[in-house]
Amino acid sequence: MLSPRRSAVRCLGFIGPERLRLLTAFAVHNAEEILMFKGVPINPAALRTMHIDSTFFRRDRFALATALLTVTVALMTVSVDRSHGRRSGLCASAAAGALATNGLGHLVRMLAGHAYNPGAASATVLLVSALRALRRVRDTEGLTTTSVLLAAIAGSAASPAAIAAALGAARATIR
Repeated sequence: MLSPRRSAVRCLGFIGPERLRLLTAFAVHNAEEILMFKGVPINPAALRTMHIDSTFFRRDRFALATALLTVTVALMTVSVDRSHGRRSGLCASAAAGALATNGLGHLVRMLAGHAYNPGAASATVLLVSALRALRRVRDTEGLTTTSVLLAAIAGSAASPAAIAAALGAARATIR
C-alpha cells in the first residue's frame, strides 16, 4: 500500500521545472487575489448570467474555490514537462490556456480601468508561465501548434463554468 505522500506524488505526477513554474505562478496569483480580496470582482449583471450572486464572494469561500481550481490545474498539467500522451497534452493545453486568459484579463482590466485589481500584480508572471507551458506541452507531446491553440481556446472558454462550479462548491461547503 502506498503512503499518503507517495499517493499524492503519484496523483500529481512528475513536477518538472516548467510545470513547477506554472503552478507556482498560479498559487502566487491566487494568494494575491485572496489577500487583496474586495468582494464581487466583476459586474453583478455578468455574474447573474452564470447564476452567481454576491453571496458566493466571501473571502473564505473564494479561498476554497481558488484551492479547488489550483488542484484541478495541477491534475490537468501532468504533460507539461513529461510526455503522457496526446489527450493529457490537450488537457494541459486547456489548463494553460485558461491561465493565460486569466492573466491577460487582469492586465486588460487594469489598463482599461486605470486601477489595480486583485491579481493584476502577478498577472504578467502567470501569463508568461502559461505561454511557456503551452510551448513546452507542444514540444513534449509532439502536438501541432494548431491543436495546442484550439485546446487553449477551449480551456479559456470553459474557465467561467469551472470558476462558477468551484464557487458553488465552496458556497455549499462553507455556510
